[in-house]
Amino acid sequence: MSLVRMNFFAESLNMRVEVMAVLPEYPRQRERGENYKEKFPANRKFPVLYFMNGFTGDYTDGLTMMPVERFAQDTGIAVVMPSGLNSWYEDIKGNVHMKTFMSAELPAAMEALLPVSEKAEDRFLGGISMGARGAAMISAQYYDRYRAAICLSAPLYLPELLLNAAGHDRELMEQSLQLTFGGLQKEKAYDYYEITEKIIMEGKKIPEMLFLFGKEDPLYLSQYERFVSFANKFSLPAVCEAWEGGRHDFEFWEPAMKKAMEWLKQKTAE
Repeated sequence: MSLVRMNFFAESLNMRVEVMAVLPEYPRQRERGENYKEKFPANRKFPVLYFMNGFTGDYTDGLTMMPVERFAQDTGIAVVMPSGLNSWYEDIKGNVHMKTFMSAELPAAMEALLPVSEKAEDRFLGGISMGARGAAMISAQYYDRYRAAICLSAPLYLPELLLNAAGHDRELMEQSLQLTFGGLQKEKAYDYYEITEKIIMEGKKIPEMLFLFGKEDPLYLSQYERFVSFANKFSLPAVCEAWEGGRHDFEFWEPAMKKAMEWLKQKTAE
């Protein structure tokens, strides 16, 4: 397993950014011998998960709050972790264009700089909370670029988000939604359900999704059943699970992330 920390200029964000990547070991990396070209074959490309942090988090969450290194090693899937900058992974007018960064610029940079696959069938999206919403939105809107998405505690219905800010300061959350979306009165332009329904009705195929929620999560009642109903109505290729006792925290997200990456591993073997 290798950790790679990179700093580079991102045009879509108009700033230098830091990204952490976790790479599994090469199959022959620990073998004795001096033929290092065979230990590190240049043509080996790992399947890759672009993983997005939650509100107020950053790229270190996967390393400090969850053992993503171990999950990457166990599954053979590289994990790339940028910082979400409280952007909700949207293109904010006059500010960062995080959706463009995640869907286009970041994969292009990583595929040039790291041994990760550029094939859509080997490319995954995932996230927790705000990042899970980003994974759901981007995978739907750019359906031809990803194999699947893993969404842990995704708040897809924003109008009810402020009813319970899931442990965050309500005023801070409201200010963030105002900055990103122009307030919830304009939320329809960013509505996951309206956007995805339109894509489906156009005959497009939405990537597979693993949608996990904890039943003790303050957002569970307003978010989980709504998505399950939508997924059933439109026959989305989604696996939905609600876990007893799970809350909106890393005690839930760590085992959920482990399960999610094992689910992705099955996809790479199909």
